[in-house]
Amino acid sequence: MIPVFQTVGIRPAISPFLLSFKSQFHTSTSLNLKYKSSLAVRRRKKNQERRAEILKKKHENKSDPIFGVKTAFTETLFRQSDLYSFSVEKTDGALPVNYIPQYWPNHTSWIRGATDAGKTFEACKFAKALRFDPLQEEIDKSVTSAAKDDLGIVGDLRTVFDSESNKRDAIGRIMDLRNSNTKTLRLRNIQLAIERFSRKPGDTGSPEVQAAVMTTKIIFLGNHVKTQNHDKHNARRLRILVHKRAAMLKYLRRESPKRYLECIKSLGLDNSVLREITLKL
Repeated sequence: MIPVFQTVGIRPAISPFLLSFKSQFHTSTSLNLKYKSSLAVRRRKKNQERRAEILKKKHENKSDPIFGVKTAFTETLFRQSDLYSFSVEKTDGALPVNYIPQYWPNHTSWIRGATDAGKTFEACKFAKALRFDPLQEEIDKSVTSAAKDDLGIVGDLRTVFDSESNKRDAIGRIMDLRNSNTKTLRLRNIQLAIERFSRKPGDTGSPEVQAAVMTTKIIFLGNHVKTQNHDKHNARRLRILVHKRAAMLKYLRRESPKRYLECIKSLGLDNSVLREITLKL
């Protein structure tokens, strides 16, 4: 029997037979497939996020086999960018007679350090006092009995004192490491490594010192090569230093595992530094 549409007003009415005929077509299967597909997409996305978080934590805890992680020693090293980040104060105007610079550089370009430079500076002041103070007394005595026209000698002496104060200030700025060059920074880093890792005074040949000196050079060269991608010469030097340091640390591990562990801990390295390293620059 063919279903017949009955017209009620302007809207067609569907016969009960047609309604029973339509109910035989179910849509639950397609809906279930869409629901399962969305569940799979959410589950896959959640797994990917979890995997990415695990890899991130793994890389954070893993040190770089070349540069390592930051430690108390590596933070004290000077880098080439430090030359551009420092600012030196400038004193304007005339300096008083008894002027003493308000600062003395904490790090000087002298390899011996700021302490010895400060001692030299104090010795210079003492030598100046011996040179000019007796002259000052003689001039004071002579001025009392001299004519007013001879007072120009006192003005000349004041000029000399001002000149000496300017020299003191100039010497302090010249010796300041902030006004130095990259070669001096490298030498200062080597001196810091020797002072930190030497087992006795004057020890420059122990494996710890050699590995520390190579690490200072690697960090310094690495920062340079990262910004200067076309510097193939220094990139090759960096690669050679990395392999030499690995060989030195292998020798130290054979000699004394305890000293080896203390050394790599201070340098921010781990056992991966002994594996085969491919430098991609």
